Amino acid sequence: MNEEMNRNYATIEEIFDVLAKGDVEEFGQEILTRHLFLAEEEKCQLIKAARSGDREALNQVVCAEINLAVSLVKQYVRKGVHTCVLIENAVRGIIDAVEAYNPDEPNEMTFGKFAVARMRERISALFDESKKESRKLKITKTITERNTTESENMNEQGEIPMSHLRLNDFERVDEDMDISSIQTLKKMADAQVQEKLSCLTDREREVMQMLIGYGCASMTVNEVADHFELLPSRIRQIRDKALKKINSAEN
Repeated sequence: MNEEMNRNYATIEEIFDVLAKGDVEEFGQEILTRHLFLAEEEKCQLIKAARSGDREALNQVVCAEINLAVSLVKQYVRKGVHTCVLIENAVRGIIDAVEAYNPDEPNEMTFGKFAVARMRERISALFDESKKESRKLKITKTITERNTTESENMNEQGEIPMSHLRLNDFERVDEDMDISSIQTLKKMADAQVQEKLSCLTDREREVMQMLIGYGCASMTVNEVADHFELLPSRIRQIRDKALKKINSAEN
């Protein structure tokens, strides 16, 4: 690579600084115009150097894949997350890919395809976190409304309510869960739980046991997903299917 190109590429710090401003147009002008074009062999050499701690090599690989990141992000726009935040997470996915990709080992895919998979992982995690925060806000609103109603009842009746909901009450419960069904299972005797879960597949049974804390501490959907190395959305699908089977067996 010639000296002029080495001087012109954007560094990771510059990329993040521009993205932090939230101006997509400025990002295009300041960063995308400094995109690097690297042959696959040259890119692999830089990846080796980056994996050995060469920051400038990492900068060059990221800058070479920045257009790919932007192209991928276009698939996720208009989904409630700012474009600059999406691009930032895609860039972090490229960095993850550099750390995980070993050019010396046989690879069925080019680094670009490998990087796309890591970028998708980062963006999916971002949306999962965004949905989680949205659900927390809804719960907070519900709790506030409930406490307001109880306070009004206390003022009218001159009595202190039996209990007040607190956000902490929901810490171990996934907000997207069928809470009543899960809590009912938690209160059952072991023999009853075994009977309820007997209609499930092995995987469904394992997931439900973890969620209700049968034989172990109860876990959230995200914790169960980490255990099985699956996306939280997949665990929710398994959970919902299991609950339908249990309810159908009771009818």
